[in-house]
Formats: sequence, structure tokens, C-alpha cells
Amino acid sequence: FPVTIRPGTLSIQPDDNDGQDTYLDESATTTNRDKTSLILGTNSSTKHKFPWLKFPLTSLPAGATVTGVKLRLYALSTMTVGATIKRVLVNAVENQMTWNKYNSATSWNTAGAKGSGTDVAAADLFSGNIVGVINTYVDITLDATEFANVVTTNYGLIIQDTESTANKSLTIGSFYNADKYRRPELIIEFTLSTNWTVNIVTGK
Repeated sequence: FPVTIRPGTLSIQPDDNDGQDTYLDESATTTNRDKTSLILGTNSSTKHKFPWLKFPLTSLPAGATVTGVKLRLYALSTMTVGATIKRVLVNAVENQMTWNKYNSATSWNTAGAKGSGTDVAAADLFSGNIVGVINTYVDITLDATEFANVVTTNYGLIIQDTESTANKSLTIGSFYNADKYRRPELIIEFTLSTNWTVNIVTGK
């Protein structure tokens, strides 16, 4: 008998072999922050730190229509940080990017990947408060329409705090965390234009 399988949810939570992440550090503008926990927000001098994440999206079926997206982070500290999440527009290199450059040779249009329409998309994937409580998950709903553009050209996402006061920072588990449950996770809801049908033959 035929069974119709309707696509639903895809969860992507890679380790550092497949996922890429780092953060841009305004207090050390030429330093790459690869292979460490991620930091979002301001330090004591109101210098900003912006995490960048790139998830592998090849497991999303061809022709899929994204209907919902959730970014799940693991908080390693407690803090509420105002932020936007943007789609990156340039081919940034994980182990080379800094506050000033997206690879070893090429500068961001505006330092800190702040160039709207050049470094990052003008449209937000998210804008609001990211509320972190130590040793718990932070679920952030992303704009599904804008995320579809990430699927088309995946240069990663950047989380840019909007804080203007000092010492507003949140530490987040990275893809390098030894505990897989503390790594970033992307949860994608999707549909396909056609359903999958499987014929199951049963014995008498």
C-alpha cells in the first residue's frame, strides 16, 4: 500500500569539521578568533564582538521551500543582548576573518561587517533581544523568506549586537565545543512541491 511522506523538519548541528564559526573582535581588529567559544556584545570599553556562523545546508532537499527557521544557541553565561542577525554577502574565510577583513587580503566594506548591502544584507534575519541564561538553550526565530537567500548563496550569518553600554556580552557554545549538545543548531521547517510516495508490500 502507498504511504505518502510529507517533508517537515531538518535539524543541523554539526561539529567543527562541517560547521564553521568565529567572531569579529573590535578590541583586537587584526586577530582571528577561530576555534573558541563565541562572544556577542560589548566589553568594558564598549568594543563589540560579533559571532559569525556558517551551517552546511547541503542536506536540505533540492527544491525545498523554507517555511520556518530557528537558530538554537547554547548560553555559557547569563546576559540579555540586543542584536540583529544578518546574511553575509561576501565569501568570508573562517580562519582568516577579523574585524577589519573577511579574508587575509580583503577588507570588509565597513569594518565589523557593517556595510549594509555590501558586507551584509539590508534585510534582517532577526532583530531584537537575545536572552541568554547560563547552561540553557536560546531559541531565535529567523525570517524564513530572507533565509531562503542564505540557502541560495551560503556565506554564513553574522550576529551583530546593537548595545551602546559596556559589559553587555553573552558567551555562546561553538561548533568546537566537545559537548555536541552545546553546539549551535539550525532547525529548518520546509515543504516540497511534490510529496514522496513509497509502496509498501506486506506478506499474507
